[in-house]
Formats: sequence, structure tokens, C-alpha cells
Amino acid sequence: MKKILSSLVLLATMLCASFALADTYGPEGAKFTLTPQPGWTAKAIDSGVQLQKGNSVLVINVAPHGGAELTAIADGVITASGLTDAKKDKDDDTVIIVGKKDGVDLKIILVKADDKNMVSFTMAGSETDDMSKMIDSIKDVE
Repeated sequence: MKKILSSLVLLATMLCASFALADTYGPEGAKFTLTPQPGWTAKAIDSGVQLQKGNSVLVINVAPHGGAELTAIADGVITASGLTDAKKDKDDDTVIIVGKKDGVDLKIILVKADDKNMVSFTMAGSETDDMSKMIDSIKDVE
């Protein structure tokens, strides 16, 4: 019994520690850390990370903007993704797009990170508080 209890305590400690640790994501030259919220699964992708909890998804991508204006990039995103009922809102170095893809409400936020790169945050699902907390946890590594 003592051995089983010790194993369970060790497992619980490891699970708690995994939620508290920030992992590194993103392409070379634009790496970042992010701390997933409890219950979220993080999967590294070439240019960032995809996080999922149930039907909620947050995808964070870092990509070069090539000097293009974010509104022009937003127009390209709307067209390429096939968003319907799309609306854009621009504020300084940020463009927010809301629309639907295959009946699913999406919110895409484009932000110029620096002179070379932009970051896109694609959000779907109801876990918006958790998504905001994860976005707020982002720290530059390089």
C-alpha cells in the first residue's frame, strides 16, 4: 500500500510540474515560451504551437511579414482560409479578424512582433479565458 501511495504522489507531482513549466516553441530566431493551462494539450508545429482542450483550439504561429501591412495580410488570410462573414478591426500593430469557417466561429489576431516577424493567434471554442492566460504567458526566448 505504501508503495502504491508513493507512486501516486510521485505521479501527481510530475503532472503538476508539467503544467507549471513553460515549453519553447517557434522557428529559429523567433522562439518563445508559453505555459499551457491545466487540461490543455500542446503540440509543437513548425512555426509555433497548437493547443487543444476539448473543442477549443488555440494556434500560435510566427511568420515573416515581409514588410507588408497587416491589413493586407488580413485580407489574404480571409481569402485563403475561406472565412465567411469576416470582419476586421485594426489597432496600431494589431488586426483582429472574426468570421466563420465551416460553421465554426474563429477569431484571428495578427500582431507585428518586430521588423521581420508577425504572430498570428487563431482561436476557436469557448475556453477563451484559458486562451487569454496562455497568450499572456508568452515570453521571448531569443
